[in-house]
Amino acid sequence: MKTEIRKVAIYARVSTEEQAKEGFSIAAQLQTLRQYAQIYNWEVFDEYVDEGISGKSVKGRPEMKRLIKDVENERFDAVLVWKISRLSRNMLETLMMLDKFEKYNVKFISYSENF
Repeated sequence: MKTEIRKVAIYARVSTEEQAKEGFSIAAQLQTLRQYAQIYNWEVFDEYVDEGISGKSVKGRPEMKRLIKDVENERFDAVLVWKISRLSRNMLETLMMLDKFEKYNVKFISYSENF
């Protein structure tokens, strides 16, 4: 079982509506998460970005699907997001994704929330 984080995947998402309300753009999320990874000397394996797409479902989010495939192929040690709601707005889907991460020994890290 992996214990040390060396490689991370960054996932960023914003719907058009959220960006208008909250103003936290994809660029701002990516910059923050890259800096966070750098602080811990984590290599960024890849960045997965679903821009202008709702988080209500994984369907219609090609980068989330690619991320899940790479989790299954054990390409990195952790998934890094700005906020858990970037992963999904659907609690059941979120729990299912976290369960899949755990199955493949991939940690989940939210920059702005402590788990």
